[in-house]
Amino acid sequence: MKREALETTYEGEDLPHRLMWAIVAEQAECAKQERDWGKPSLIAMVFAFHAMEAYLNYVGPRLAPELWENERESFRGCGFKGKLREVMERAGLDWQPGKPPIQTVLTLEKLRDAIAHGRPEKRKDTKVHALGTEPPIQAFSLRAMFTPKEKMPRSVAAVERLADEIHKAAKAKLKSRDVWFGEQAFHGPASHSLRSTTLRTAVPSARFSLPHSKQR
Repeated sequence: MKREALETTYEGEDLPHRLMWAIVAEQAECAKQERDWGKPSLIAMVFAFHAMEAYLNYVGPRLAPELWENERESFRGCGFKGKLREVMERAGLDWQPGKPPIQTVLTLEKLRDAIAHGRPEKRKDTKVHALGTEPPIQAFSLRAMFTPKEKMPRSVAAVERLADEIHKAAKAKLKSRDVWFGEQAFHGPASHSLRSTTLRTAVPSARFSLPHSKQR
């Protein structure tokens, strides 16, 4: 007897750079409060860098598939900075690492590394200051990377500006068509998928009874 079954085929893609940017926007909003803004600011800045890194791994294969096919070998020794430069030059943009917004994005890489390889920092110092004044105390290295409060909005804006510049320039140079590419790097669907289902008739496999010997 024939049995009927459904066969469904899925095809889709997850876009982490847009998911991470949603986290950036959420934490940046939390950091607008007057108190306890430090931790949301730190999260927003670190995830802004992660979003840019993920974006390079999205646009890179669409500009230079031959390089991203063996990504580790292609960018061995140059890492994120090498990827950023390759993508920008492929898109026809000038590489000026000493100027914003590139400079700002590269600074965020140092913040990411400080978080990833966090180590205790000890400091001992003596300051001379006038009577009736507070001693000037320098912030620890990690904390200085995401303070004062105004640093986070500037850093996040620089990341989005650079990503959108790349996005706009790269669109005409894509090696493969991508209907989900959109007009902005970090805004749009964070994932997409298509599926199709067909009716399938299965014929059950025949069962055979093999002779067996009876031991005495």
